[in-house]
Amino acid sequence: MKSIRLLDCTLRDGGYINQWNFGEKSIREIIHRLVLSKVEVIECGYLQENTNFGLDYTIFSDLDFVSTNLCQKYQQQEFACMINFGDYSLAALHRQSIPDNLILRIAFHKQDWIEALNFCKELVEDGRRVFVQPMGTLNYTDFEILELIQKVNEIKPEAFYIVDSFGTLEIRDFRRLLALAEHNLDSEIILGYHSHNNKQQAYSNSQYMLETIEKHAAIIDASIFGMGRGAGNLSEELFAEYLNMVYQKEYKIVYMLEIMDLYLNRIYMENPWGYQLPYYLSAKYNCHPNYATFFSKKNSLTVSDIDEIFSGMNEFEKMHYSKETAQKIYDNYQRNQVDDEELRTYLLSEFIGKEILILGPGKSLSTYQKEIHLYIKEKQPVIIALNFVPEHYPYSYVFCTNLKRWDAVKNVDDKQLVITSNIHKCGKHNMILDYEKIKCNTAEISDNVAIMLFNLFIQLGITSVQCAGLDGFSASMEENFVDPAMSLGSNVQTKMLKNKFIAEEIKECRKKMNIGFITPTKYEREN
Repeated sequence: MKSIRLLDCTLRDGGYINQWNFGEKSIREIIHRLVLSKVEVIECGYLQENTNFGLDYTIFSDLDFVSTNLCQKYQQQEFACMINFGDYSLAALHRQSIPDNLILRIAFHKQDWIEALNFCKELVEDGRRVFVQPMGTLNYTDFEILELIQKVNEIKPEAFYIVDSFGTLEIRDFRRLLALAEHNLDSEIILGYHSHNNKQQAYSNSQYMLETIEKHAAIIDASIFGMGRGAGNLSEELFAEYLNMVYQKEYKIVYMLEIMDLYLNRIYMENPWGYQLPYYLSAKYNCHPNYATFFSKKNSLTVSDIDEIFSGMNEFEKMHYSKETAQKIYDNYQRNQVDDEELRTYLLSEFIGKEILILGPGKSLSTYQKEIHLYIKEKQPVIIALNFVPEHYPYSYVFCTNLKRWDAVKNVDDKQLVITSNIHKCGKHNMILDYEKIKCNTAEISDNVAIMLFNLFIQLGITSVQCAGLDGFSASMEENFVDPAMSLGSNVQTKMLKNKFIAEEIKECRKKMNIGFITPTKYEREN
């Protein structure tokens, strides 16, 4: 029977979910249970030079923790650490004692492959165990793959991988890459596969690989609960069960399930991973999945908007993610300059000298109906609803700044609907404000509807407004909106950060105008 091994990458690839902060005790317990599960290789995390993350994290500045607490304690167990090429020098590695049961996984981008393989060559010549990980293997042409493999054969590392960094690989391309590796890679070098699940191909591709290759030992990367960046990785507990049934492996699945239950479920509840439409789109365009995470967390773009953004990105942008680049792309997509001076003059005439009530879509609109209706009866205000059409309240205007909310408000009478110029799908419409002039300066909430309206009021010289239904975000999805269908599914951490940023912006706006609340709001507590 061919040699098949599993490499667990939960603590490394899964760390993208929680910034590698698993906690020292949890790290030790997870590794202990992985050892008991009989998974062959346990990847402990990243090795990065000149970092100081501490013992709660699975990013290491040196190998002391791994060597002393893991490799020496579990001498029959194989461990691994990943180095992104450029993050650690050969000199620093040469100064350290690397145990025989520790593998160095060297990951590199296509443009760095020559220098990265020279790096691997020196490590191999120094007696280190090395896995070669060409990220985004699909981006290599057949000729480039063959050239890469020829160099790998000369170096003779322990393993060479097909790496599906962006979860892009369909079976047709996977067959081609496997055939190139199977027929040209030195038969003594292990053939590995690292998958992501953006297109739900991780499981079937892994099965196909094991059914197909004959000349090489195989190693498959997986993580408990599929924990990993974006759509996540191959679910280890599921694939281990398959290997037990088909290849007579003897993995102890119960210990993997204990890791899920005791350590990963709480992380998932706070910051879920797994298949979502934006991650499918990032894979469709062979684009870094962090863009999908970034754009989806905005909660202001429809799937078709994200598709349009991906289709317009250049190849360098797709491959090289940074938050700054993502924000620039987002801002450019939202930007659509219009001449709104005539509309501003009209709105000022509508608002000046009048009471103004802003209706947010918070659940307090339901629980404080009596108080809100009493205020409306006494003050007869101009009422502006934010990104929704209220069912139980009159309104003078609906103000919409969010592409995802457009379908819910598009049938409002044109004379009552004010939108911002980032709403690309509005067609011909008379009341459009220039998005760029009133957007929020805080990038994370740049198109927050309340802050944008406050900015407009300040620019118009409006000095006082009252608010209802601007509740702020609750950890519980059911508590956020008067209509539960409005929930956009942000994780708890994102909601709490938005509360903080919005509260800070309101505090700044209050220096220039009076903002009152007639229903409870978390934004005042934050201040």
